Amino acid sequence: MNAAESTFQDFTKQTRIGLQYAFEEHKTLNCLMDLQAPLIIIPTDPGSWSSPVAILDAGHISIVSDLVDKEKIQEIKDQDKNNYTEDDWNKLNSYLYDKFDMVLQDAQILIGPDIKTTIEQLHSEGDKPSLILDHLTMKFLIELSILPSFYDLPRMRIGGEVPRFKMMMNDYQYKIFMQLLDTAFPTLYFDDEYEEAEDSQAFKNLIYKPLAQPGDIDSIEDEAQTVPEPSVPQQSLSQAGKQHQLEVNFDVEMIELGLSRCADTHTFISDKLVDLIGEKFRLKFFKTATDMHVDLVLADLTMDDFIEKSHSDEFKKLISSKNLNEKGTKEDDLFKVTYDRNQRMVQFKGEMIECYDQTVDMNIADFKLVITQKSFLTLINYALNTFTDPEAPEIPADKLRHNTESGAGEIAPQHIDVNIHMQSMILVFNDDGIKLATLILKQTDSPRLEN
Repeated sequence: MNAAESTFQDFTKQTRIGLQYAFEEHKTLNCLMDLQAPLIIIPTDPGSWSSPVAILDAGHISIVSDLVDKEKIQEIKDQDKNNYTEDDWNKLNSYLYDKFDMVLQDAQILIGPDIKTTIEQLHSEGDKPSLILDHLTMKFLIELSILPSFYDLPRMRIGGEVPRFKMMMNDYQYKIFMQLLDTAFPTLYFDDEYEEAEDSQAFKNLIYKPLAQPGDIDSIEDEAQTVPEPSVPQQSLSQAGKQHQLEVNFDVEMIELGLSRCADTHTFISDKLVDLIGEKFRLKFFKTATDMHVDLVLADLTMDDFIEKSHSDEFKKLISSKNLNEKGTKEDDLFKVTYDRNQRMVQFKGEMIECYDQTVDMNIADFKLVITQKSFLTLINYALNTFTDPEAPEIPADKLRHNTESGAGEIAPQHIDVNIHMQSMILVFNDDGIKLATLILKQTDSPRLEN
């Protein structure tokens, strides 16, 4: 145990010396960009002016490098590396990123029937049936690791704040949007997790050579160049698979989503169904080579009904929050959702099949749900027709669906586990403006749901 602990401490010290070296040797780009109203046009068929099109009016974009203070850099260089505390190393880790502040102002997205009509709507003051995203303002902080092969740090981090996110979309626009995603944008992969082409040869040798005697960092660099390059340990390969390739943190003060059903595919005029309004939305996301994790938090949610016209205010909101204390303020967040997706490679009948096992944990506070027959059935039909494809082609993982999960072992089909915990829910049954009944549920826990 003592020998293993000593080896680990030596390796940690070597790694930290390497981090110090990478920080001192890295050249930072001082970026200052100011772009006014770039227009991006993406048609579904580039050879036809009459094909449906998506137009992105990026408004105003500014990108500014967030550079580390020169005094802070000199302070780090002057510190005694042999007397670094844990806080010092954590602070150094925060400086191992190229950081860029990005501000997006008054961005708009339109999805319309053709290029001419959609561009005319972009510059008009009247109704805009093609508009799906209205005057979005966002602030980003983009961080790129200067040392991608240091697996304890994420390769890329994105953080952002959005004061208001307003989006309107009908079912036909959604299908065009998904079609554009499939055809216009390439699938991004992180090439070879274990390549270190961006790292200097001196740093690679420094990590895997025997621990050097304390001394000047430049002498360490000279010694490192004389050491032959070793093979990458299996432990490093395992660490590379656990490295966060991307981390995302977003806070949105107000979300407004309008769902509508397209009434005319030539003009994109649509009938509004519902408005979803959420407050204080928070998203945390990270992705590794094989796994994905998402945390969602929403403080409040309401759904306004435009399908069934009602004279009673109680029936105008299909969903509303009742999570209030005696002072009328929120006690807890309304929704907390944790989602995990894990990749699993299965060898089945001589073929390697990629499967994804998913887990969803939902914690729901007090809320009220109005069941209006016409609205309820319309929304179910809308969701099935818009977000599902009954004629979707079979994927390789479907070959395992006939195996039972309990008896198949490693060749079990991919599955989704859903766990729901609910504090309370009020169900109001509405029949043509008449309240039929009210059902109150308290402290509900669902059994494990599998698919």
